[in-house]
Amino acid sequence: MAANRVVITGLGVVSAAGIGREEFWRNVVAGRTGIKILKSIDSTELRTKVAGEIQDYCPEEHFSRRQLRRLDRAGQYAVLAAREAIKQAGLEGAEIDASRAGVVLGTSLGGMQSGDCFHRQWLTRGLRRARPGLLLSYPIHTPCDAVAHHLGWRGPRSVISTACAAGANALGLARDLLLAGQADVMLAGGVDPLCLLSFTGFSVLQAACPEHCAPYSRSDGMNLGEGAAVLVLEPLERALERRAPILAEFLGYALSADAYHPTAPDPSGRGAATAMIQALQMAGLSREEVSYINGHGTGTPANDQAEPRAMRLVFGSRLSSIPISSTKSIIGHTLGAAGAIEVVTCTLAVERDVIPPTINFHAERVAYPDLDFVPNRSRAGQVEVALSNSFAFGGNNACVIVGKYRARRSIPREEPAGEVVITGLGAVGAAGNSIEEWWRVLARGQTCWGPVHGFDVSACRCQLGAEMPALSPRGIASPEAWRRMDTLSRQALVAARQAIKHAGLSVGKDNENRIAVIFATGSGPIETVEAFNRSIILQGPAAANPKLFPNTVMNAAAGHICLATGIKGPTSTITAGGVSSLQALIYAAHMLRCGRIDAALVVCADEFNQALLAGHDCLPGFLTREAVRPFDEHSSGTLLGAAGVAFVLEREELASQRGAVGLARWLGYGLAGDTHRLGGVDPRGEDWSRAITRALEQAGVQPAVLGYCAAAASGVAVVDRAEALALTAAGCAAVPVGAPKSLVGDCMGCAGAVNVLAGILALREGQLTPTAHLQEPLADLPLAHVRQPVRQEVNYVLINSFAYGGNYTSLVLGSA
Repeated sequence: MAANRVVITGLGVVSAAGIGREEFWRNVVAGRTGIKILKSIDSTELRTKVAGEIQDYCPEEHFSRRQLRRLDRAGQYAVLAAREAIKQAGLEGAEIDASRAGVVLGTSLGGMQSGDCFHRQWLTRGLRRARPGLLLSYPIHTPCDAVAHHLGWRGPRSVISTACAAGANALGLARDLLLAGQADVMLAGGVDPLCLLSFTGFSVLQAACPEHCAPYSRSDGMNLGEGAAVLVLEPLERALERRAPILAEFLGYALSADAYHPTAPDPSGRGAATAMIQALQMAGLSREEVSYINGHGTGTPANDQAEPRAMRLVFGSRLSSIPISSTKSIIGHTLGAAGAIEVVTCTLAVERDVIPPTINFHAERVAYPDLDFVPNRSRAGQVEVALSNSFAFGGNNACVIVGKYRARRSIPREEPAGEVVITGLGAVGAAGNSIEEWWRVLARGQTCWGPVHGFDVSACRCQLGAEMPALSPRGIASPEAWRRMDTLSRQALVAARQAIKHAGLSVGKDNENRIAVIFATGSGPIETVEAFNRSIILQGPAAANPKLFPNTVMNAAAGHICLATGIKGPTSTITAGGVSSLQALIYAAHMLRCGRIDAALVVCADEFNQALLAGHDCLPGFLTREAVRPFDEHSSGTLLGAAGVAFVLEREELASQRGAVGLARWLGYGLAGDTHRLGGVDPRGEDWSRAITRALEQAGVQPAVLGYCAAAASGVAVVDRAEALALTAAGCAAVPVGAPKSLVGDCMGCAGAVNVLAGILALREGQLTPTAHLQEPLADLPLAHVRQPVRQEVNYVLINSFAYGGNYTSLVLGSA
């Protein structure tokens, strides 16, 4: 039996059309709108008063008081959908290996409701009177952590934030992790709540429809919605073995970039068409085999013109015979949840042979009268294969294909395409604005943090950090393009340009679709979000600056990189907290090893600004007011830093053909999670040790031959002890270990990328980055600490990273 088949065995959905799949499907098939007068947000100054709001919902019916203290609306929706999916799949109470059960969620906003609340309290009451507990629900990865903690699942965990394509992309990544043997079962989907920030943004962009939206006909704007959808994905063999209900088969997916505009889709539809074509190729399907298309169908003029053109490029004259509908006409645009909810719609259509309608359809106003948009009424019809489109700000395109399970179906196997090497590096931050400067700092053990001068810190107890030097657009971007970017995007693009140049990689018509851009960030564009929110809170939505809103999405930097470089291959954004950069590298390496791409540009960036410092300063014991001292008996906290780090990864054979120099060889990785405490880290380090062990096993490397470990230790005592325990349990206590955060601060999602720089420095130059200011190492957990600059031959390195909430990722690299 084929080992490359993945099936859907359970699903759950929460939306304005209903809580639970049966209520949802009943209303969708009936064309019963969930768009209603908005209640939870003051719409006085907004362009619209309606939304796909979940109004008949009582949290106390589903969660205890204790749970509600930690779960905001996004976390609640995600957990509710997950519960339903698990129950349908027959996994509720079942005996499964929790260490091989994972979660991938897509989201655009995550815990933004909690962040908005904290920000409002800060601006109206003062920082000291704002509730720090709100910050525990604010990180964008919190809903994903909440699902894993609720179920007790300790396998791979990741978060995708490609705006409106996030839910679809999350399903694709979950499928990849299953086929890579990283898990036995995955929960995947998307979640987003209604939020004043997104309402204001689409309102000031004039993209919101004042009435019920009418995709593919009137096309005068979108309705926002909220909700979540989660699907259970399993390898076919496992589902058959346990006699699980197979609702549909996950046949394929693909990603692409428009590289056209920060917010508008390419009107030619070429980028979207590429995603559809490649998804069909992965599924081994011809265009004649598609029975139904669930379109992106937002109702905006730009989408409703470009998407049919894209579909025409793929399906040609046959398009007129394929039913196409937009679920958003019924539930609104649920942003990061949209792709997942629409795959749920496709799965139910496949299972039940019913084609849902596009409601509010006006035949006299349709721009493509020859196409079948299933106007206003659902219909019965054989749905063998359904295709779902998701497009997003930043030019992100995602396509997912599901179909009926057929025992004799054949899906093309993605054959191994050879080894992967890193051929280019770029870095900006407190250590300098070039890779040479960074390597000097790391090699010397030179600390880069100090008193903060770039913004007002008078309200903060901690007034130290590692600030970003000034960046120049010269040779990076045109003045107009530079003005469009915010701080985070500039950091990312400068590092990206450096890495491309360092690798000697050229981008042109012959390879633009064969290069991926994977962006990683822990906190995202906080400076832009804070500025946009500040104007809303202090002056009202009407005063919000429309130029800021496009940069409030997590994937804006990836969009700017694609625009500047002309790269149009798969693009994604990982926002899984402190493990983001290593997980972005893993995603890129997987695509390379499967032969989907020839090269990948992985870019990681995080800011350091007033909002970040103020927020972290409210968390007791997190920030220190002295030196960062990882692994020290008397460590008192960490310091924050800003950085932008980029890598070019290539298939080794192709890199050799063009004469590129390999800087490091990709060998293996490990992913694990814990369920100790939401927002915390398990002090025992057991699951962290599992990530390290899996990385070593996959690499085929014994701890005894490791020449260096770039540790994630940050000066926060519970983290440092957990990592020391994990290293000891994995047999790595004798491996020379250094903590780069002691030099450049905690760069959050970019911290793992900094550790990779330190690892490559060890492999290339034999130079081990030390832990600075280490005075009294943990006495009960002796490690081989590098306390001063050391040179020695190194052939293998271990790279560690962690995220609060209990997420661990480790890599093993070798000499190229």
